[in-house]
Amino acid sequence: MAPTSAPEGSRKPLVVALLGPAGAGKSAAREAFARRGAATLCFDDYSRDLLVPGTAEYEQVRREFGAEVFQADGALDRAGLGARVFADPRARERLNAIVHPPMLERLRAAIAEFRSSPTAPLLVVEGAILGQLPTEGWFDRTVMVTASPEVRAARLQEGKGLSEEAAGRLIRLHEEMGVGREQADDTLHNEGDLGALERLMEELWGRLTKRP
Repeated sequence: MAPTSAPEGSRKPLVVALLGPAGAGKSAAREAFARRGAATLCFDDYSRDLLVPGTAEYEQVRREFGAEVFQADGALDRAGLGARVFADPRARERLNAIVHPPMLERLRAAIAEFRSSPTAPLLVVEGAILGQLPTEGWFDRTVMVTASPEVRAARLQEGKGLSEEAAGRLIRLHEEMGVGREQADDTLHNEGDLGALERLMEELWGRLTKRP
């Protein structure tokens, strides 16, 4: 994110949390924000950056979970680790204790950088579990993307390649965690296709960038 100053007299840029359960369409909404000129981040990307050979977090995961969650070349077997933590709440807590603190620290720094030198009218941060983490006061506004369980399951199977069982397990996990039930300033009921989402996004963009 190259720092540039906001034009003099322009409205204060907003930092927006983009929430919602798996399969609701958060990534599609984030991409729609980006096409309209928003700066965007995906919170989950921080875990991918952290869990690579040579990082302290990578070594912690190896000690905590063993060689069975790593491939022969040393790369993390993300699918294998994911299946393990989905099935075991205690394993999920152990993994979260390793990765969440540095992920939050990186996000805090990115938000601070944007606030000091805004590069766009909005910074939109996508993250399914942001509403479950200690981020109170970090965001100016929250946007919730929702869809029915049936629509979400179909998207996870068609778009993410999950099996019917895996999609159902992920949806149930997010329901148990309360993902999608957080209070939000704006809600996108994303039951349709990308064209329908674009129409919802156009109206939302107008509200966020032309607010009084």
